[in-house]
Amino acid sequence: MKEHHKYTNPPEAGGGNFETAIVEIAGMELSILAAGPFQKFNESVSFVINCKDQANLIIIGMH
Repeated sequence: MKEHHKYTNPPEAGGGNFETAIVEIAGMELSILAAGPFQKFNESVSFVINCKDQANLIIIGMH
């Protein structure tokens, strides 16, 4: 695990806690969100692809 952060929402934002982390697996950095009571566990997955600029984003989208 490269980074780990815990957050607490104020009561006016619904309260509750959530956590984020960055891990590296097989040379790839993955961001993880544990939203506790806000999002119950399910089989969905989201990906974030970090690009250095707009041109790099277009190249990734073409493959």
